[in-house]
Amino acid sequence: TDVALVSNSVRRVAGVFSKFQKVRSLLGRNPGLPPNRVRCTSGVVSVARRKRTHGDDRFAAWVMQNRDFGNAVVTEGFEDADAVYTFNGAGLEILNAAEKAGLTRILDQTSASLRHDIKLLTEEFERWPGWENENAYPTAGAHEMAEREEEEWSLADVIVCGSEYVVSTLPEKHRPKCRVVPYGHGEASQESVEKKHNGHESLHVLMAGTLQLRKGVQYIVEACRKLKTPGIEFRLAGSSWLANEAAEQLASVTEIRGMVPREEMEEQYAWADVLLLPTLSEGSANVCHEALARGVPVITTPNAGSVVEDGQSGFVVPVRNSQAIADRLDRLRSDPALWNQLSVGARRRSREFSFSRYQSTLMDALSALPSKVKR
Repeated sequence: TDVALVSNSVRRVAGVFSKFQKVRSLLGRNPGLPPNRVRCTSGVVSVARRKRTHGDDRFAAWVMQNRDFGNAVVTEGFEDADAVYTFNGAGLEILNAAEKAGLTRILDQTSASLRHDIKLLTEEFERWPGWENENAYPTAGAHEMAEREEEEWSLADVIVCGSEYVVSTLPEKHRPKCRVVPYGHGEASQESVEKKHNGHESLHVLMAGTLQLRKGVQYIVEACRKLKTPGIEFRLAGSSWLANEAAEQLASVTEIRGMVPREEMEEQYAWADVLLLPTLSEGSANVCHEALARGVPVITTPNAGSVVEDGQSGFVVPVRNSQAIADRLDRLRSDPALWNQLSVGARRRSREFSFSRYQSTLMDALSALPSKVKR
């Protein structure tokens, strides 16, 4: 990985600065991993330097960071491995070296094709001018990252995708390599799922994720103006890529919490009655899994790549359809019995996607590879 605080001594030192959100986020990145199994290829200072070098072109910085990461992994060597497992955008150098070494090559495509996303976001910029910083999409760095992805698909023996939606965004020639493996999630504590609708005087609607056009925050503003039922409150948790005027429009109809470290998200889910994610494109959104595990129904789109079942554990609405969002929220606000039904369905659905199921499904997907993958 690039940066992880794995040793206890480093974590203790970092804990002194835990009042800073970014430090808390770094502390939350280590889910009990043994330090001797983790290699960090770069530090916080070098990551910050790359971002400064490319100014506001996030993708150019990410390309440079991912290239450095791949080269560092290749330099360290593959030892006695007979396969490599990489992630999209950060695996090109590794896959190239692995091909030369005759290793089996596995690529985890964690999100929709970037080329597909660039097209979607270009359309959104035209529909919502001035909403997002103009250098966010599309940039030279974004197209360079898309080229990295496309080379990775050609080098991979198998492409692991979190949803059928992800597969649908790849060129047809690469789809025979794809294996759909829905992500897993740990069970929530019993305390966090014992919630009843109407415990609040209003319906609490949470969105968790970066505030940007790709996540569909612009359609939340529209949906708020189309609601027919009073007593619906919105809260947004996530860092913002929005221009000031757009952020002000969003703040006029929602509460914006800013970036919330992962270990503090439990409080947000405890507040929420509904998770709303009107996204235009994801891989398979983790926040949907997290909400379902806590009995929180989810309203999202087919492009979230989620496991939400329409009408059973939440609602799946068309992308760019603020009226459909408003209609579903009005129904949930006025029908507590429906909310309870969906909450039960959310917990049931979540149990179908445990970590153990993810593990077995992933190993099944890899079992047919030509080289023996160690279990």
